[in-house]
Amino acid sequence: MANLFDYLDWRGDLPFSVAPFNVVDSLILSQFGYMPFEGIDKEFNGAKTYTVKELASKLHDAALGYYSNSPMDDDKHLLELLPKSKRFSEMIVTEYENIISTIDGIQFSAVVFLSEDGYINIVYRGTDGTIVGWEEDFKLSYSTAIPSQTEALKYLKKIAKNHKGKMRLIGHSKGGNLAVYAGAHAPKYLKKRIEIIYCNEGPGFSKQEMTYPGHKEIKDKVEFYVPSSSVVGMLLLHNARYKVIKSSSFSLAQHVTYTWQVTKDGYVPAKLSKVSQLLQKTLNDWYRNLDEDDLKIYVSTIFKVIYSSKAQTLQDFTKKGLTKTVDMINAMTHLDKDTKAVVIQVFKDLFKAGLNTIKEDNFIYKLATKNKKNGNKITKALPSPR
Repeated sequence: MANLFDYLDWRGDLPFSVAPFNVVDSLILSQFGYMPFEGIDKEFNGAKTYTVKELASKLHDAALGYYSNSPMDDDKHLLELLPKSKRFSEMIVTEYENIISTIDGIQFSAVVFLSEDGYINIVYRGTDGTIVGWEEDFKLSYSTAIPSQTEALKYLKKIAKNHKGKMRLIGHSKGGNLAVYAGAHAPKYLKKRIEIIYCNEGPGFSKQEMTYPGHKEIKDKVEFYVPSSSVVGMLLLHNARYKVIKSSSFSLAQHVTYTWQVTKDGYVPAKLSKVSQLLQKTLNDWYRNLDEDDLKIYVSTIFKVIYSSKAQTLQDFTKKGLTKTVDMINAMTHLDKDTKAVVIQVFKDLFKAGLNTIKEDNFIYKLATKNKKNGNKITKALPSPR
């Protein structure tokens, strides 16, 4: 099975004038956008520029183990291949911005790639390894706009002012959510400049956010992809229809872009797994019936407990697992009676939604089996792409 490394072998020597930009290119830029550029140049922001070749080489040679998103083995292999790629090596990288603040509750990062086809490719980074980044993801369930979404729109407007030409908005995971949010909330004159929005398994939006008319206005511009055992892409509400792709891994590990299977200009298609279908329906049924105030209490309580461990990153958190768990249990015992009651009720509702989904699915399965024995056909509709 072929992945983005194979793609670089096949197409890496072809400029965009020969082989036009496609979704696999967006995936490679998304992955490169996760790199801790500030680790090699603390002054790399604003109008300062590098080429992909320069940045990749510097990142590959740097000791960046102390960063929450430090390059892993697959990342290092990508950093080895990009400088050799005629397709990517001379791309200009500029306008890097990185904001992480536990006080303001924000983890935001974005960067611009200027490609030879004249496009401005804005890449929004997904959630890194920081706890505050994951807290923001949870807040998507009830906030009209989380801080990183506000920054994403502000960043889009700034880039549009600084650079002329058509734009592509790109992101993986939360980065995909930010790309869609920025496109939906962009002024109409700016929407005209946005050619396409690549959302690579990004989570969706709150009920209130989905009522914003801008989402319908950009619906046809959004390319939304999820792996066959999608979890993150099944979260919350979407307006765009998803396309399912094949992965070489399973379950949550399919969220890692290096497992996604590609062709010379796209993804290998697949079907959404039974588990993901059930997960999608369970979460949607549960979420649609939840009160926003309860959601806020639920999310704030979870992270109050997590922060009690004094961990700043997920790496931090897993290093001293037992110690952190003891701290968290202690924190749970100090929750007030009303908060405990809400958290318990939320979990009960989730469990109930799951049981209802399984019962409903089992009923349809039995009905289909019965009809099959009788020589009749019955078609079960998949859960609608949200």
